[in-house]
Amino acid sequence: MVLDQKVVKSLGISSSYLEEAKKREIEEIERRMKMYRKNLSEPQIVGKTAIIVDDGIATGS
Repeated sequence: MVLDQKVVKSLGISSSYLEEAKKREIEEIERRMKMYRKNLSEPQIVGKTAIIVDDGIATGS
């Protein structure tokens, strides 16, 4: 997780709030991984190049 500490501080976001949000997001990621992968094993990506794209559709960013 990468945070812009200046923004976090300027908004007054507490570390406890961030930890709870992080926990919820990790749980959601794990839920989606189980749903999408079903019984498939993890892909072997060691030594390979991965391109990660986020179009921002879910958050509107």
